[in-house]
Amino acid sequence: MVSLDQNLYIFSLGRVPELSFMELKGLMSEGDQMIGYEDGFYALSLSKPLSNPQGILNILGGTIKISKVLSELRFPVNTLTETACAVITHRILEKFASSSSKIVYGISVHNLHAKSENILKNSLKNIKKFLTENGRSSRFVNKDFQNVHNVIVVEEKMIDKGLEASIIKIGEKIYITETVAIQDFESYEHRDFNRPARNMDSGMLPPKTAQIMINLSGINKFDSSLQNKNPVIYDPFCGNGTILCEALLMGAEVVGSDKAEKAIKDTQININWLSKEYELQEPKSYIFAKDINDLKASDLPDKIDAIVGESYLGPRLIKKPTLEEIAAISAELEALYVATLKKLSELKIKCPIILALAAFRDKFSYRYIESIPEKALEFGFTVAPLSPKKRSSLIYDRPDQFVAREIFCFQLK
Repeated sequence: MVSLDQNLYIFSLGRVPELSFMELKGLMSEGDQMIGYEDGFYALSLSKPLSNPQGILNILGGTIKISKVLSELRFPVNTLTETACAVITHRILEKFASSSSKIVYGISVHNLHAKSENILKNSLKNIKKFLTENGRSSRFVNKDFQNVHNVIVVEEKMIDKGLEASIIKIGEKIYITETVAIQDFESYEHRDFNRPARNMDSGMLPPKTAQIMINLSGINKFDSSLQNKNPVIYDPFCGNGTILCEALLMGAEVVGSDKAEKAIKDTQININWLSKEYELQEPKSYIFAKDINDLKASDLPDKIDAIVGESYLGPRLIKKPTLEEIAAISAELEALYVATLKKLSELKIKCPIILALAAFRDKFSYRYIESIPEKALEFGFTVAPLSPKKRSSLIYDRPDQFVAREIFCFQLK
C-alpha cells in the first residue's frame, strides 16, 4: 500500500474517451494533475477536494461516474482481495456507524480481466461475512456476481444511503474507490426528448455534447474559486437552443443568434421551459435573429467569454452518400465555414471559439472539409490542439450516423 493522495479521484469516461479527456482537461487548473489512464478510467489528483462531486458531474457531458480513492496499491498485489475487503468494510462501518439500518452495498471490478470474477465474488461474500461479525445486517446489489449497473446505483440511492466500491487497475496501480457521483441519465433524457421545441431536420445536438463543447472553452473549473462567476457564452447558430440551455444550467449568461426566425422562437420556448423545469432564478439570455455574415460588433455585448456553436452540417441524409454527393455537400459547407471564420475574425473577439463542423464517415476514416485549419490560420486564429492529429480536432459521432461532428477550438491571436 502506498501513501494516499487525499484529493485523488477516478473519472469513468463515456463513449468517446478522447473527447471526455479533453473536457476534463478544460476544467483543470494549476495544481491539478493527470495521474494515469486505462480503458476509460482517468485518475486525477486535484489541488482541492471536490466540495460537490455531483454538481461537477452534472456539468460533465463526457463522464459517467466519479469515485474517490480510498486506497492505492502497486500492481500486482498478491493479497488484493483481502486488502480490498478490509478497506471497503472499514469504509462501510465508518459511513454507517450512526445508523442501525440494513446496509446496502455493491462492488465493481475494472481492468483486471481474467481475475475480475473471482475477486468480485470473493469480495462480496467476505465483506458480508465481516459485516455480520460486526453485528450489521447487509445485502449486496450485484446481480449474478456481476459489476453493479449504474441504474442500480441510482435506484438504490447508493451514494447517500448505501455504498458502491470499485477496484480499478490503471497502469501500475490498483485503486480501491467509493462512488461519490453518478450520471443523472434521467435528467439528460428529459432535457433531450421532453423539451417542447425539437427540429429533427436541422440536427439535434445532444445535451451531453453541448456540455463537452462548453467545457472545452475552459469556463468551468474543478476549483470553483478560480472560475469566472458570470461567464457570457455566445452561440451564433443557436438552432433550438441546446448549447444556450446547457450554459444556463452552468450559471452562465447567454447570447444567441440564428438567421432563422423559427430557430429564435424555438430557442426562447426551450429556455422558458428549462427555466421552469429546473427552477432557474432569472436566467440572463439575449436572443436575436441575424445571419452571422451580417453580424456587427454592436450586436453583441462588450464581454464574451466563449463562443460555442454548431454550424450547419448539411442536408439530412437517410442513406450513405456517394463520393460525388459528399464532394458537392462539402463544397457548399466549405464556403459557409470559411465565411464564418472570416466574420469571427473581423469581430475581433479574443476568446475561445468552439465550433462543431461536418465530417463524413468513410468506412474506417472520415472525409473532412480539408481547408478549415489552414483558413483559420490565414484569418489570424490559433488552432488549439484538442488531439495529436494533424488537424488538431476531435470527432464526435454515433455508429449509425453518416455525418460526424468535427470539433475545433480556435482563438484569435
